[in-house]
Amino acid sequence: MGLTYLLIAFIQPILLFTPEMVTITGGSLALGPFKGFIIGYLGILSGIITMYFMGRYAQQIIVKRVGKEELFDKYTRLVEKNGEVIIGLLFILPVLPDNIICAGAGASKVSFKRFVFIAAVAKLITTFVYAYSMELVNILPITELQLFVGQLVIVITVVLINHLVKRRKLKVASKLLIKST
Repeated sequence: MGLTYLLIAFIQPILLFTPEMVTITGGSLALGPFKGFIIGYLGILSGIITMYFMGRYAQQIIVKRVGKEELFDKYTRLVEKNGEVIIGLLFILPVLPDNIICAGAGASKVSFKRFVFIAAVAKLITTFVYAYSMELVNILPITELQLFVGQLVIVITVVLINHLVKRRKLKVASKLLIKST
């Protein structure tokens, strides 16, 4: 059972036949939350790394095969404009399918080490939450509106932090440019 679940979790970010939430929650119901978390995390992270390299080496073929050229173009523009923070947000919030995020990162200028770090942290969070979702529902009963507001607050906070960091980098760069002239 564990090997089958690992394989399903591995294939999920590549073929996207089912959302991560369904895959991980199902695995944790079958194997228990701890095993569901560990096996699901390893499988999904392996699939994400595989999809990154597929995106890096065969981006156009993959995008056409997946049939999401518009989403891919929007995503690469987002990453170029807003930086790698967007990758982490997109992994956590279900805005784009993981295969588009991975292929886009592979096709963009995001380094492998940086991508794996972002994906590992983001998927650690989502896989843990999904694996323990049944226990969390009993402990923290929240409405859909509360969940949406919580996600919105997180997104706004991360975007603001990203914006402030970029502004700071621009100020430092302009000061260095002025000093050098």
